[in-house]
Amino acid sequence: MKEISVKKEIPAEIHRLFDFTQDIEKRLLWDKQTEEIRFIRPHIRLKEGAEVYVLSKGGVELETRYLSFDRPNEISIEMTNQAGVFKTFYGRWDYSSTEKNQTILKITYRFKLKFPYNLLYNTASRKINRNIRMKLKGLYDYIVENPI
Repeated sequence: MKEISVKKEIPAEIHRLFDFTQDIEKRLLWDKQTEEIRFIRPHIRLKEGAEVYVLSKGGVELETRYLSFDRPNEISIEMTNQAGVFKTFYGRWDYSSTEKNQTILKITYRFKLKFPYNLLYNTASRKINRNIRMKLKGLYDYIVENPI
């Protein structure tokens, strides 16, 4: 299984950043890598066990289940659908406070690709790494412009 992690210091207090980034209704304000995000019924709020549909700008569709929801420290998800390029996909967002009352957000994705995409692991890994970096940059830029 391939693992990619990227972290960035964000100028926001940990509780506020956690709540902001885990608010599905606000996600598209800052996450320019995501085209659509919504709950899968019957879920209406994020918590352990909640299911969420995500469509990336690149056309990748993921149905996910929250494995953990530990405010304000971390969330983790797993892919539940079998469509698309991924054989398995897990994500984890870790939040940690700094002495400057800011937050380091570390996003980690672990995945296996389906055939024939698994023949292009290096290309896929670079694209996923770029996606995480752009997601964190979008969040940073949004928070600088619109403090929470």
